[in-house]
Amino acid sequence: QEGSDWEEEALPDDDIEEAGAAAQLNYWEQRNNATGLFGTGKRQRDIAQATQKAKKRKFMELEEYAGALNARAEQLEANLVDAQERSENNRRKFLPHYNSEATDPTMIYKDGLKGICPPELMEAEASLLDEEMVAFLKKVAREPLRANESNATTQKSKIIAIIIGMRARVGISEDTKSLALKLEVLYRLIVFYKTGAKFHQGVYKAKGVANLTELSSDSELARHWHMTYCSESVMGGQTRNFNGKKLLAGILVWALHLTPGLSMDLNIGEVEDELKSSPGEVKKTFENIGCSVIPLTPPPGMLVQQQRMSVVLAHPPKMDMERYEAQ
Repeated sequence: QEGSDWEEEALPDDDIEEAGAAAQLNYWEQRNNATGLFGTGKRQRDIAQATQKAKKRKFMELEEYAGALNARAEQLEANLVDAQERSENNRRKFLPHYNSEATDPTMIYKDGLKGICPPELMEAEASLLDEEMVAFLKKVAREPLRANESNATTQKSKIIAIIIGMRARVGISEDTKSLALKLEVLYRLIVFYKTGAKFHQGVYKAKGVANLTELSSDSELARHWHMTYCSESVMGGQTRNFNGKKLLAGILVWALHLTPGLSMDLNIGEVEDELKSSPGEVKKTFENIGCSVIPLTPPPGMLVQQQRMSVVLAHPPKMDMERYEAQ
């Protein structure tokens, strides 16, 4: 050995090439690994993870949106039911009790008639029996043309005269005493309506109703009408406020059920004059209680205000309560 005990042994050329290739391969592996950990690969994984999270978030948002839509639909349905119930309850503030599901007109106010005038209270009121009316109805039952006579009975009310005339045309088969009682109830209700709003400014106790309807001061029927056709007052106690709209509806329902076919032909303008109601109020109330109101063709030269109309109870009430309460 010259100059040193150790002398590096020269590698063969082939070994040098292999070592260089291995070093180069190791470099690319490390670079790829680095890229995977910190570069493009990481970005791709991050993007994939973000995309997956976005999909999950979108799905959750869609589920939440669908849930919100379902909740909104349920709320709208509940509101609709509430509105319908509210409207139904409001109708009953202004109308006699009625069957909203009835398809037979005779069944619409079957129970409502008892609310207008309970049969037992009507029978108990001796003052309702007008013997003169009973005698006249007996004459009409025998001689229908006498229904056109002008007398104390037919002059009580145009509505009563119309009813008697219609009953005469088909024949009065009902017991005349029973019919007379019902007609007298109609008359007392009409008197109540005409003066109820003016008497004590429409605020009074049951004795006030008895006074208006010519019943005794301790009349159970007067108490019933006071509770039915007068609403609760802010004054409280036994004082109540006159409810003319409900009373008018009760009058017209009661009158229609005294006719042969729940219908009548009449001059509504004349009836409004008699009742001292607002123009158009009687026609509107007929419609509100479930009637079809059809103008009859007037004879040539007849004035519009003299036009007659055919009124027929056709279906349960469908009145628009918001508009009606605003009137």
